[in-house]
Formats: sequence, C-alpha cells, structure tokens
Amino acid sequence: MTYTELRQTIEQYFAQNWTTTPIQFENVPFTVPTNSAWVRLLISVGTAYVETLGQSGYNRYTGFVRVIVFVPKNTGTNTMWEYVDAARELFERKNIGGIQLSASKTHAPECPYEGYISRVVDIPFWFFA
Repeated sequence: MTYTELRQTIEQYFAQNWTTTPIQFENVPFTVPTNSAWVRLLISVGTAYVETLGQSGYNRYTGFVRVIVFVPKNTGTNTMWEYVDAARELFERKNIGGIQLSASKTHAPECPYEGYISRVVDIPFWFFA
C-alpha cells in the first residue's frame, strides 16, 4: 500500500460514513460554517518498521487518523462529545482496506477558530507493505 492509497482509503471511508457535519479534508478548499459544527480529517504517517527480511519482505507502517471536531462556543459540550463518540465508533478497532486501527485518545488543543471549541480524536493505525 502506498501513502496515496492510504489517504484515499481513509478519506473515502470517512466521506461515505460521516453524514452529520461538513468535512474539511487536508489541502482542499473549505469554507468554515457559520455557527455550526464541522470536522477536519488529517492522516499522519509515523515510523516504519522492518517486519520480515529479504527482497520480498514487509514493512509495518504506523501513524494515526486525526478527526478534529469543532462546535460553536457557548453551546455546551453535549454535541461535541456526541461527535467525538461517533468518530471513535467509525474508526476504533476497524480494519479498513488492510489498515488496522486501534483504540483512540482524545485531547483538547487550543482552538484556532474564533467562536469555536474543539476536541481532537487520534486513532492509531498500522499497515503492511
């Protein structure tokens, strides 16, 4: 699997299964909604490990899928946590086209958008190539 195939597989899966808010994909034109929730999908590839030796051997590639949930400030956190849970349910412990996803972690970075709060859901993955 190439990095391009990885990106296409994850983005296609998310686009087909996430229907609750607009999705911002990396480096694709996007207009931030006015006073409504939305999500951003990012894919980060980490370290590769040699799994088998020889010319026809395999490497194990690691990384994580990141879903960032944005909701308007001063609207409570119920909707935000529902979207966090929905993102977890879509990815956790799934095998999507040979990409094995694991359990997630969630954290709250400083939100770069005025009028919004955000939560990040990181789901580690690995695949062999």
